[in-house]
Amino acid sequence: MPTDFAWPDYNPQRIKPFLTAIPCRRIMTRVLVVDDDRALLGALTEALSEVFEVVAAADGHAAWAVLNDGPVDAVIADLRMPGMSGGTLCERIRDCASIASMPVILVSGEYSPPAFVRYDCYLRKPLDMQQLVETTRRLLLADPFRAIGNPVGRHHERLQD
Repeated sequence: MPTDFAWPDYNPQRIKPFLTAIPCRRIMTRVLVVDDDRALLGALTEALSEVFEVVAAADGHAAWAVLNDGPVDAVIADLRMPGMSGGTLCERIRDCASIASMPVILVSGEYSPPAFVRYDCYLRKPLDMQQLVETTRRLLLADPFRAIGNPVGRHHERLQD
């Protein structure tokens, strides 16, 4: 019995039009992590990248640029950062119709979050990485339109600065 399989009528030119006609879709959920503490940003990125596709930003302005560049499914941001804070970033997200429903997790060493910020979840530092992963996953799965790479109901548009 032969060990290799030959496809007698295989012709790459015949199947190429079918392959290019299939729409591509992201498989992993893309999570934006924002923190001005480089060591913590690295630790968060490493822990979350086991489950999600992670994009890192060192401040709110860099995070806003990432949101302009392409689809992101969730944001995890430090509340207090120089320049644009995580709270301000969260408010900008909520004010932009195309991404307003995106889950936002704020993290901080403060005991209680500010009342004026519209966020989905608040976690205190030091963070339990497993809790962060599970919380992110839970928020993404709470709404089927947010689930893993499915931006249905959210089209990407250029965000206002």
